[in-house]
Amino acid sequence: MSWGNTSQPKKGATLKKTSAKTRLHFPALKIRVRHVLVTLGLVVVSWIAVASQTAFDSVRLPGWPVESVVFDQVLIYQDVGQFDQLLKSVVGRNLLVTSVQDIKADIEALPWIATAEIQIDWPGVLTLDVIEERPVAIWNDNELISQTGKLFQADTSDFDLPRLYGDIARLDDVMTNYLNFNRALFDFGQIVHELHLTSGGSWTLETETGLLIRLGGSDVLARFNRSLQFMDTARQQLAYIDYIDARYNNGIAYKLLKKAGAASA
Repeated sequence: MSWGNTSQPKKGATLKKTSAKTRLHFPALKIRVRHVLVTLGLVVVSWIAVASQTAFDSVRLPGWPVESVVFDQVLIYQDVGQFDQLLKSVVGRNLLVTSVQDIKADIEALPWIATAEIQIDWPGVLTLDVIEERPVAIWNDNELISQTGKLFQADTSDFDLPRLYGDIARLDDVMTNYLNFNRALFDFGQIVHELHLTSGGSWTLETETGLLIRLGGSDVLARFNRSLQFMDTARQQLAYIDYIDARYNNGIAYKLLKKAGAASA
């Protein structure tokens, strides 16, 4: 016995093959599902970002603010108004965000502050000590040189300091020779009052007593040492010597204040 349709196919017709599983296609539905997943992903990412920022803010907001800055020194060279303005800007800073080293760097960036030391006193009080730059000489009549070699524009008429002259590119050389000459002359009761380095490289110095020493532009240290040797033999007469000329290969010439002419040694 057979079940189902038992009719025979018409002559000339072709039988259609039917798949065991019927396949349904919904392209519009796939697109919608993809959009939903993307949207959900964006929502999750945004939620994580907001949650992270909220958690960070909850830690940061309490902070560790600077309540006050204690400073009881008297500033000599640094502009007090500029200094006070900076200290006011420090109050309220969060020490969990701004380090003490950052504050130290800001203070030391002021023109006349050489170094700054900061101590934290709980809960938020900073005790500050500074060392100012100290002017040691006048440079080319219109600037000051500090002990650390920094240059400052200033009214030099207010300072009674040694005067150094030279090209800015030779500042280090001038300072080095100034210190070396001064150290050596101190043994003779002399202090460098002026030191000149000409554009041609010639050195001349004058002491506070008015003694002039000409060294020329070559073998400067050797010529200076010859001048010192002469000064050692003429210690009792130094007050009467006008100048010492060491611009010779072997020896020096000098001139006395109260006698005409020059002598050689």
